[in-house]
Amino acid sequence: MSLPDAQVRDWLTYLHSTLWMLPMPEAEADARIDAWMAAESPAVRARYLQACRRMSWLRFLPRHRRFGRDTLSLQAAAAAAHRYLQRHTGAPTSD
Repeated sequence: MSLPDAQVRDWLTYLHSTLWMLPMPEAEADARIDAWMAAESPAVRARYLQACRRMSWLRFLPRHRRFGRDTLSLQAAAAAAHRYLQRHTGAPTSD
C-alpha cells in the first residue's frame, strides 16, 4: 500500500468514527474537512476524491438505528464524502 493510500485510509477511518456524532453543523464539519484536505498532498487529495466517488452512494442507507451504529456512522461519512465531491468537482446533486 502506498503512503497516500494509507493516509486516505486513515482519514476515512477517522471520519467514519467521528462524523456521525459531531456536535456541529454540517457546514462547519465540511469546512474542516476542506481545510484538512487542502493541507494534504495532491496525491492524497486525488485518492480521497476517488474514495468519495466510490462511497457517496452509501448515504442512502436506511436511517434506522436498528441496523446499528456502524450503519449510521458509515452513512454520515458517505454523506460528507458526497458533499466534498460536489464542492470539489461540481458533481450534480442526485438527492
